Amino acid sequence: MILTSGVRWFTRAILAVNLIRTVSAVFPAPARIIFDDRPILAIDGLPRSVPAVIHWSNNFLPSVDDTPLFTYQVLDDDNRIMGDSIKAIDKKGSFISEVEFGPIVFSGVGIHNLTIVAALQGDVENSKVIQSRQVRVIPGIVSIIPLAFVLIFAIAFRQVIPALWLGIWLASTILYGGNAFAGFLAVLDKYLLDALVDADHIQIILFTWFLAGMIQVIIRGGGAQGLAQQFGKVIKTRWSAQWVTLLVGVLIFFDDYASVLITGNNMRIATDLVHLSHEKLAFIVHSTGSAVVCLLPISSWVGMEVALIQQYLPASMNGTDAFEVFVSSIPAQLFPWYILVFTVFLIAFKKDFGPMLYAERRAAQEGKVVRDSEAHLLTSESSEGIAKPGIPLRWWNAVIPLVLMVVAVVTGLFVTGKMEAIRKHEEDGEPLDLSINGIVGNGNSYGSLLYAAFSGSVVVFILYGAQRLMSLTEMLSSWLEGIRGIIESALTLTFAWGVGAAMEDLRVAQYVVSGLGENLNPGCVPALVFLFSCIISFATGTSWGTMPIVFPLGLPLAAIGGSHVVVLTIAAIITGSVFGDMSTPISDTTILSSVSSGVSLTSHVTSNLPYVLTCALLSMIMCLPAGFGVWPNFVSLLAGIPILALLAFVLGTKVESSDRSKFWFIERYFARRKRDEQTEELALSDSEKGALKD
Repeated sequence: MILTSGVRWFTRAILAVNLIRTVSAVFPAPARIIFDDRPILAIDGLPRSVPAVIHWSNNFLPSVDDTPLFTYQVLDDDNRIMGDSIKAIDKKGSFISEVEFGPIVFSGVGIHNLTIVAALQGDVENSKVIQSRQVRVIPGIVSIIPLAFVLIFAIAFRQVIPALWLGIWLASTILYGGNAFAGFLAVLDKYLLDALVDADHIQIILFTWFLAGMIQVIIRGGGAQGLAQQFGKVIKTRWSAQWVTLLVGVLIFFDDYASVLITGNNMRIATDLVHLSHEKLAFIVHSTGSAVVCLLPISSWVGMEVALIQQYLPASMNGTDAFEVFVSSIPAQLFPWYILVFTVFLIAFKKDFGPMLYAERRAAQEGKVVRDSEAHLLTSESSEGIAKPGIPLRWWNAVIPLVLMVVAVVTGLFVTGKMEAIRKHEEDGEPLDLSINGIVGNGNSYGSLLYAAFSGSVVVFILYGAQRLMSLTEMLSSWLEGIRGIIESALTLTFAWGVGAAMEDLRVAQYVVSGLGENLNPGCVPALVFLFSCIISFATGTSWGTMPIVFPLGLPLAAIGGSHVVVLTIAAIITGSVFGDMSTPISDTTILSSVSSGVSLTSHVTSNLPYVLTCALLSMIMCLPAGFGVWPNFVSLLAGIPILALLAFVLGTKVESSDRSKFWFIERYFARRKRDEQTEELALSDSEKGALKD
């Protein structure tokens, strides 16, 4: 009897288990929570959210009208640390597919076992979902080690790409708990690969390539050189030579390398006839080449600038178009504006100061456009940026494709913006906004730039081919040569995207903001970021290498002060990076400016630096009232103009007068150096005569 009863209860138990399995098969859990396979890292004592993807079961079909709540609890090593509820249905009536659990505060360094227990509200027993994941918690100071390493390596070796690569490796090694091999693999199959599969990133790279190829065809086809020579015909005096050089440099706005090479090589012949010193020529060439290119939305720089803005734009500005943010930062880019305005005042007042005054007086009074020791540079000429030999130099071959490209960008923004505004109205129920701001704000800026650059390349091929200036093979060769010249920039951009993703995984921005945000007034951020960018760019000699280093540090701090501080900080990073391009002797544009203008690198840097430092100091000062909200960003630009006029008038001395320089000690130094050079030349001449007698 007992045996029979035991068998009966055993049989019932088996049937019950099978019934439970059957019910579970028919009514499975409503969803699965899937975490990213990348390790999750948190900073000790700081909140973070854990993102996940929700896969809903096909058998689970709750009524949309009910709008069920997805309630969850977060357990840290079986200790409940938080809970919340979210709507399981979005505005379109679909199940939510992405969710962030948190913010969660982890206390204690080490491995934490995170468990998510979630269920539909009111049906906990039948709809429970449980998912676990390990979270690595590190001290905050550890998170900034990779970025500090990038900075130190870039300054020490003046190599940005290896610094960025090693920074990603170090960051991913920390993320994988010190496993250097896993970190090495993550650099390739996570960070760099993710950077290149992003559609916006690919559009930016292609735009940069197509624009560089088009520019090179324009140069080799004689269009850019023809434009420069057209203006060179009106040079009659030293004064007009400076104005024309300034105008040519501004008009060749599409690329800094193209501007300094074309302007310097072509204007030097005309300016030598009117005795304009090569130091002053190099300053004008350099200031227009480096300043203008970062201010215009159609240039070889815009791809990098917009990409970094998109990468590091604070969460408070999510949904804001990165290209639109860049355009709004243009009036706040004080340093390049000040350089251009200061150059205009110096030319208008016919004044200079410092080493430049000595050089200009030497050229005007003695007819020596270079120092005696640099006379050999009068016959040198950079072969870069020169048209194909024997080709007609027609200025319209540069103007037509560039104008059409600008028109294509504007047209693309309006067409894509109108289509997107209509789509949002019809599908999302948003109000139809067909105003100019609404259309441009909804426009596809990346796509418009890409379409414009490709269209410009096609127009150049047709235009030059129809005139039989170049064969198809020559045009393709020049086009590819332009792309090859910017491969390094594309690599820098790709690694910068990788560094940005790695820094985001390490929660660098959160730690920096938590450490400095409470003690640093947001109004000071733009000025301090500008100073920091100036130091880095001067030490590394590269603006494109400086921006990826400073963006992840500057924008999180600026976010505390609101959107106007963010825009001003973006401008400060870009312009502080340009400072190095215009001041340090290891910058490529500094070297190219001196070579194309026929002056030694030392003479160019020493004569150029006082002007650059004057504008940089004023830029940093004028960042402060805009940062503190005393006035809008553009007022800083306007307020600086009369100050620059006063500085040019007070500091400068008339070149063609006999007035003593206000910096007389500088003139005394150059006079002593000139006597030493003459003594060396006489000694060398005497030794040569003695050798001939022997």
